[in-house]
Amino acid sequence: SSMGNLEISRIQLEQKLEFLTDEKLRLETEYTTLVSQEQKLVGELNEKYGAGNLDPATGVFTPTK
Repeated sequence: SSMGNLEISRIQLEQKLEFLTDEKLRLETEYTTLVSQEQKLVGELNEKYGAGNLDPATGVFTPTK
């Protein structure tokens, strides 16, 4: 029946929304972790080599004057 099909569609949409919400949370957590790791790495590089810029494409580090 149309009512049954509508209910199945509603349930499927709720399940998809739940999946997307969980995936969004996972990605936000992953992003936060990566930002934290990046900040730690920058701190370690600054401590070891001093302030500067690293070109990720070439791997060349240019100290800040």
